Amino acid sequence: MENNLDKKIEIVRAIRQAAANAYDGSGKETGLKRDNSSYPNDLSRDIDNFNVRVSKNRMILNYQVECSIKEIHSMGMEKFKGEIENMFKSLVKYLTKEANSLTKERISLTKDCDLEIDIENISNIRTTVKAWCEYKIAGMEDNNSEEKKYWKDKEEAIKKFTMQLKEGARNKRLSHDSFYAKKRRQEW
Repeated sequence: MENNLDKKIEIVRAIRQAAANAYDGSGKETGLKRDNSSYPNDLSRDIDNFNVRVSKNRMILNYQVECSIKEIHSMGMEKFKGEIENMFKSLVKYLTKEANSLTKERISLTKDCDLEIDIENISNIRTTVKAWCEYKIAGMEDNNSEEKKYWKDKEEAIKKFTMQLKEGARNKRLSHDSFYAKKRRQEW
């Protein structure tokens, strides 16, 4: 169990470090559009970045880019979606290559769901495109039995607590009723 946990921690750290190594100006070929620009001379730097989150045995890859509405319309929606998918492929390729160089574990990512794309207008000229996709991390088995036991114990504790609260409230009501009933009897 301890060794398996250490392995998972090492994999997560490698993925997070690979994402951190892709900072703007690092010189790493991530596949982002900003890799091709000459930063000091290019004053029109657009947003073009990605982020990685790990949850259980899945990696959620978020990508954000700012572009003009004209670009999207001239390309067409299908071609634009294909370009975003290619960007995800290059990002996954970069992340696996970089993470494998950082750890002794072999890391592979397999696509687990469809690509989600959200296009929002910033103005009549600019848009921001946010896309995300989940990938299953090989080597990080989902240990449901321990988790189910943990949550079952939590549920039982919550049910027990609420029952005690209900019982306490009922007893309190009865004690108040009996107090007033005694008081009335004494007055009569």
